[in-house]
Amino acid sequence: MKWGPVLSNTYDLMKAASPSASGLGCRWMQHMASDSYYVNLIQLPPITLSAADADLAREIYNAYGDHDPWELSELTHRFPEWRNPGPSSRPISLDDILRALGKGDEEREEILSLQRTDSLLAAYSRNAG
Repeated sequence: MKWGPVLSNTYDLMKAASPSASGLGCRWMQHMASDSYYVNLIQLPPITLSAADADLAREIYNAYGDHDPWELSELTHRFPEWRNPGPSSRPISLDDILRALGKGDEEREEILSLQRTDSLLAAYSRNAG
């Protein structure tokens, strides 16, 4: 997006969160509050993070927790996979991310093949049930 990359699922939840929200948007509103560019945790959700996920969250917070949103936006504009979409948005492909991480052709293809398999299995599961 214009101010930097945003996870699509997170952005969709933020858009769905309204006083009349239902489903995931309603659950989002129970735990998060957003005002313009700011998202704040108002209540801890009933989830348990793995030790690795908790460590990663602490590491990210320690590195970037004191940055304001505009500093973070400027930082994300330096990501090699980000391209200015103008006034709209543009998806960042997994291949773009893998290239930015310096993955070679063979490793990228293996990861992309696994992603395609996961997508096919997920579609099959949705249609079979």
